[in-house]
Amino acid sequence: MDAIKAVVRNGRIETDTPLDLPDGTELMVICMNAKDDTPCDESPEAADAWLKWHDSVQPQTAKE
Repeated sequence: MDAIKAVVRNGRIETDTPLDLPDGTELMVICMNAKDDTPCDESPEAADAWLKWHDSVQPQTAKE
């Protein structure tokens, strides 16, 4: 699963469909504009922070 579409309602993130993730799964949520898929914060600092995070992500392997 690469992306999850969701909206914020009353301060909570709600997904369009149920997620098939185990309880306790940690997620990184990045705000994107739904109309054009651009980041909510387009400042150079936000771009640098996202790139730093992206480069730090380790691929996950399937558990047997």
